[in-house]
Amino acid sequence: MIKELNNDKRVQQLFMRRNISKNREDAYKIVLGDIYKLTNKTPSKLINDAKKEQEPYIVNNKIIFTSIEDRTITETFFKYYIYLINVKKVSKATTDSYLKILRSFYNEYDIELPKPISIPLPHSFLRPDDIPNKRDIKKAVNDTNNLRDKALVLLMSSSGIRGGDIRNFTVYDFLKATNIKTISKLLNTDDIIPCWDFIPSKTQKKGNICITFNTPEATNAIIDYLRNRNDLKANNPLFISNKGSNDFLSRFTLINIFRKINDELFYKNSNGDRFFHAHILKKFFINTCTQNSADPMKVKLLSGHRMGGVHNNYNTINKIFMKKFYIKLLPKLTMNE
Repeated sequence: MIKELNNDKRVQQLFMRRNISKNREDAYKIVLGDIYKLTNKTPSKLINDAKKEQEPYIVNNKIIFTSIEDRTITETFFKYYIYLINVKKVSKATTDSYLKILRSFYNEYDIELPKPISIPLPHSFLRPDDIPNKRDIKKAVNDTNNLRDKALVLLMSSSGIRGGDIRNFTVYDFLKATNIKTISKLLNTDDIIPCWDFIPSKTQKKGNICITFNTPEATNAIIDYLRNRNDLKANNPLFISNKGSNDFLSRFTLINIFRKINDELFYKNSNGDRFFHAHILKKFFINTCTQNSADPMKVKLLSGHRMGGVHNNYNTINKIFMKKFYIKLLPKLTMNE
């Protein structure tokens, strides 16, 4: 189905017109792939059928419009809502997000939409107990034998890099971050603090940059993981979906990694959301850096957030100064000291 989605004219036009990020493209593909499973309709057929249904027809010399409530599009939205809740069992926030993506797809082609399904979402305010602490992260790391999952948790918690960016990293990106030229030399190195200098995919339209680092502990975990990969090449994904494949880590694979960790070691809150998930590790990173430093601008740069205005302060964007700033935070970001 992925091939059909990539080749679908309506999908191609949407992506070109909107100039959306790779992560957003992936989200559209997930939603439209789900709809194909439910309806057996390609994106183009969804649009064509919806256009036909909103056209008038004549009965007894009267122009008739089919009520929006009686159209297939309304049934599709309700079917998808039930599928997300009962079959995929995703969170309310994810359900709301996916339904909005489907609405956005139809809206792009001027399709009349039914009233949105109201989904009560929990407040977004985070209390201190909502964010994992070092003890929680250490537990997650030490209780898994999966080298990939261990490396992911350590990298995300000590760098603040979003899962969407990490999923697209290649071995070459890691070589560049460590300033090592060859894979063979990389695999025989340890205790390095890499410098990740990139444009976060989620905020690339805003021109945000991210200059961050990860702990030597995380570097060693990544290298341990790479040593167990076969025929490693620079253009290979840094993290793969399944052992023996060379597929980039998918969004759902990343979700399931954290879902498994949470369900085995932690809990769900009163809203049904998992305590330990990928995005919360970024919150841990930002929270830890903010509480243990007095330079919010550097914390924003480490986390890839908008710094507000143009900053010509050399110390703020110079990697040497940023690394010195990060090294002071190492004790707070290292799990197994």
